[in-house]
Formats: sequence, C-alpha cells, structure tokens
Amino acid sequence: MNPRQSRSLLVIEQPVDGNELDGIPAGWQEIRREWGYIQPVDGREYEQSQQMRSDTTHKIATRWFDGATSAMRLVCGPRIFNATSVVNQDERNRWLEWRCVEVAV
Repeated sequence: MNPRQSRSLLVIEQPVDGNELDGIPAGWQEIRREWGYIQPVDGREYEQSQQMRSDTTHKIATRWFDGATSAMRLVCGPRIFNATSVVNQDERNRWLEWRCVEVAV
C-alpha cells in the first residue's frame, strides 16, 4: 500500500459521549479531513440471528496526526469504516495505517 497515492477524501470522526451503560455513542463529531488510500483486505459472510451478514476489512493510509485512536471512524462519501486498530507506520510520525471494517448502511 502506497499512501502517496491518496485519492479518497476521508472525514475522521470521534464518538460523542452517550449512555455509558450501553456503550453506544450519542453521535459522531468530525475532527478532521484527510486524503487517504483505501485498500480492501478481506471479506467474509456468516449467519447471525438467522440472517446472512458480511464483513469487509480494509487498510486505509492517511497522514499521521496526534490523537488517532481505534474508537474513531472514517467516512468516505456514503461509506463508513469503523476503525479496529491504528498503527504509526515505521514509528516516524508520517503515516497512519488504519485497519477498519466497513459498515453496511
């Protein structure tokens, strides 16, 4: 994955505190916009509650910024990606690699 090929404008959002009992955020707040590179990694289908579900995982590269966490999500147009991990590539504070699961809307 070459982050220099960034061609997708991503909105990075963090959760707004909601009900602490159920852990569901009350909403999302935009914290920044970044150009990024999205690469599909894996997909799977499974049955849950007698319905077929599918998950698609992606690697997304963006420029590094302080405070990136796996509690955030990335939005690209109508697509929503929930972050599962964030890695500071080469630990040089230049690029972030986000591992995400795309949310079916």
